[in-house]
Amino acid sequence: MGDNHGSSTSNNLQLKEGDHIFRQSGVYSHHGIYVGDVGGVKYVIHYTSTANKICVRSRAEKSDCLVCGFKGNQQQLGVIKTCLACFLLDGSVKVKGHRNSKPCHEVLKLADQLLIRGFGNYDLVANNCEHFANFCKTGNRSSDQVEQVLGTLQPNPWNRIPDKFDLLDSFTGE
Repeated sequence: MGDNHGSSTSNNLQLKEGDHIFRQSGVYSHHGIYVGDVGGVKYVIHYTSTANKICVRSRAEKSDCLVCGFKGNQQQLGVIKTCLACFLLDGSVKVKGHRNSKPCHEVLKLADQLLIRGFGNYDLVANNCEHFANFCKTGNRSSDQVEQVLGTLQPNPWNRIPDKFDLLDSFTGE
C-alpha cells in the first residue's frame, strides 16, 4: 500500500525528475510527478477530476498561465501537465519517499503515457491524484489519505449498516 517513507519539505528543495511531489491544501494534499525543467520551466504531470464534480484546481486565478498555458478560467480534466507554480498555487512542494520505486525513466515514461491515454474516471476514494502518483512511482494504486480517512470510519459492530448479504438474507428468510 502507500508507504510514506519520509517527506522532504522546502521551498529550496532540489527536485529530481520522476519525484512524487505533493502540496498540502488544508485537509487534503494534491499529488503529481515532477517531470523536470524544460527551458527554465519546471513541469508536473498530475491528475484532476474527469467530470464537472469535485476538482482539485491547480490554479486559483481566472486568467491563463503565461508560462505553461494552463487555462485558469476553464476546468481542465484528467491527467494534465502544468508548470510547478500552477501545481503548487501558493503552497510549498514536498517530496514523498517510496521504499520500492521504479527507475526515474520508467516513472516519466508512464506519466507521459497516462498524459496521452488517461487514468480512468476520477474517484475521490478509488482513483485520485495520489493513486496516480503512487501508480507512476511504484506500480501500485494506493492513497494514504484515503486509507487514513477510512481508518477513522471503522464501523461500530453494535450499530452497523446492513450490507447486501444482510438484505439478501432478509428476502430469503435466513
